[in-house]
Amino acid sequence: MKLSRRKMLYGAAGAVSGTALGSLLVLKRRTPQHVVLVVMDAFRADRLGLRRGGQSITPNLDRIAGGGRLFVNAMSACSSTKPSVASIMTGACPAYHGVMDPERTLPRNAFTLPEMLKAGGFRCHCIQTNVWLAAERAVIVIPHIGFNQGFDTYEDLSAPPAKNGISAYADAAEVVARADEVLSTASERVFLYVHFMETHQPWMGAGPREETGLYADEKIAPNTRYGEDAQLVARAGETGAEVSEAEHRRLVQIYDEAVRYLDRQIGRLAQVIDRRLGLDRTLVVITSDHGEELGERGWYGHGRTLYSEVTRVPLVMSGPGSAPGVEQRCVSNAWLYETLRRMLSPGGRKMPTAALADERPSRVIAQHRCFPPRQRKQWGKLVRDGFSLVTVKDENGRLVMSESYNLNDDPSEVSPLQASEQDIEALARVTRDYASLARKHGLSAEYTTSFWQMHMNDGREKTQDAPKVDSRLQDQLRALGYLH
Repeated sequence: MKLSRRKMLYGAAGAVSGTALGSLLVLKRRTPQHVVLVVMDAFRADRLGLRRGGQSITPNLDRIAGGGRLFVNAMSACSSTKPSVASIMTGACPAYHGVMDPERTLPRNAFTLPEMLKAGGFRCHCIQTNVWLAAERAVIVIPHIGFNQGFDTYEDLSAPPAKNGISAYADAAEVVARADEVLSTASERVFLYVHFMETHQPWMGAGPREETGLYADEKIAPNTRYGEDAQLVARAGETGAEVSEAEHRRLVQIYDEAVRYLDRQIGRLAQVIDRRLGLDRTLVVITSDHGEELGERGWYGHGRTLYSEVTRVPLVMSGPGSAPGVEQRCVSNAWLYETLRRMLSPGGRKMPTAALADERPSRVIAQHRCFPPRQRKQWGKLVRDGFSLVTVKDENGRLVMSESYNLNDDPSEVSPLQASEQDIEALARVTRDYASLARKHGLSAEYTTSFWQMHMNDGREKTQDAPKVDSRLQDQLRALGYLH
């Protein structure tokens, strides 16, 4: 198959994020017939197997991980959804695909994971619940958002806040039901991407459910508990909010209750996959777009820093094509792209960007640009040889902070060491190289809407014809903790 220039500009993981997962795995010889990618938004890696009251809060995820390959030191490419999912979908770090913050869309000429799989004969479906990944719906009309590129069907279930609750997304049970319907008509090779939001702030559904108050110190009526929890979560997400020790404990419990509920739905999804596709024929990949702050450094949420609480993510591969076991090496979930390319080999060839990574040692990179009201800081992170480097630059590109951490002794990154000039330059150099490569390939991440230009970018670089965003979407973003 001859590839057009557009299809050549894709940025495989081996090209833009370092060594591919395929080089880290002892792959089974059997090739999967289907692939299901599950992204659990804002799911912390340390919640896998966490025990409360003598029982794991993730029994279904534990079962899947126990039969598959678990990467215990996996990292996301960013601490917010759009850049991270853009990296998963392109195998590229943010410096290459250009989606550094919520302002930007995935470049039109990026070659995405579903486009790559379609070339191998897959029919590609997406069922997602995150407003940042929405495409062409009534609440937010965006001519191009990029994340639906290559999908045969792209279902957006990121609903406005419920009238009698604070949910700003569809319940996981509804997502599983839709997955069942989509897979019920599958007659060929299938790639299904499912995105859940239960562990994203506000960590609560549209009303009380079975898990509400499950881990609370004091048992009270579910409706009362739900109302008090909603107020606490909203207040904790505000900048500079003071939280007592008892309130912090309850916030962590609320998050873990959301984890428990989501795990139950993951178990139901596994049953659906087995019934419709067959788990013995399906490679199931489970990960997160980023972690979540639960009081670390005084914050609750994500999208502020690149420390371990927001960049460490779960990563599990289970089914044909993966060998059971535990992988200790630090990897990026953006490497999934190249892993699947090598495993399924739909294009039968490497893309032009692969040569850049082949010249570099194995390393993991994360990047993030904060947006107002969180100040215009640009964060960078480089992990290699058991150490991490975290840097911050101001809006003029001047280095204002650099910290190094020994991840073997300090995996939570709380005791900074002096950063070496060699590592600082290595991160700067690789960022420049990937940005230069993006320019060479003509990749340009566009603005989404005039609202983001004004609110996130202080009105700079405005485009006159950018579409407007109405008040309903703004209310939804407030429910998710992005606006106050």
